[in-house]
Amino acid sequence: MAWERRRENWYYYRPQWIQGRVVKVYVGRGPEAEAAAREDAARRAERAARRQAAAVDRLREEPAGDLMAELDNQVKAMLRTALVAAGFHQHARGQWRRRRNVKERETAK
Repeated sequence: MAWERRRENWYYYRPQWIQGRVVKVYVGRGPEAEAAAREDAARRAERAARRQAAAVDRLREEPAGDLMAELDNQVKAMLRTALVAAGFHQHARGQWRRRRNVKERETAK
């Protein structure tokens, strides 16, 4: 919301959250309204700049995130191998538990 034309005059309205919904709040139509419009435009530009900077930061951090995900997968695979070799199994895709009668199975082989 911003400038609205009513008949032959232009009026400035500012959006505002009131009781969970957006409501147009009348600002005016003179120099005060123009100052409020400039202030709102500057605030919007600042928010856009912050969003753009955050996007650049995310792009800069993305390769590190990919490397960390790869390292995480490798560590999980090594841990799984070590636990299985030690006689454990994963119960219901969650907890790791020691298999029962592991010694009896090994002696039976």
